[in-house]
Amino acid sequence: YSSLHIAATCINLSIILSKLSKYKESLKHAIEAKDRLERWINDNEVPAKAVSVKPSRIERLKTARQHLALAYESCGLQYAEMGKREEALNYYKLALDLCHVLFDPKNPRIVELEAKYSNLFHLQLEKKTKKP
Repeated sequence: YSSLHIAATCINLSIILSKLSKYKESLKHAIEAKDRLERWINDNEVPAKAVSVKPSRIERLKTARQHLALAYESCGLQYAEMGKREEALNYYKLALDLCHVLFDPKNPRIVELEAKYSNLFHLQLEKKTKKP
């Protein structure tokens, strides 16, 4: 199996484990997916000076980036569930930045991610302002 298939399986496992409230195990799989996808994208990036690139390669890169956004989001969700807001915000921001490159700004995925990020950001801000 390719690294992309394994990463997709890791994302699916992360989602299932999260639904079962097994956040640490879920995070482990999300990070595994993230690491595999970042490595794969880095190894398969199309050089800026490339004259011709097969459409299938471009499509695989796009799919890998979409999966990477999911992996970032899953990491953010698991950290949020474990009360680690700062880490969650960092991963939600990575997911948002990537989604803004991949999708139209009105895409429901972006709208949902922005809401998650905003809610968590405000919770974190409240926490910081309440400190003595």
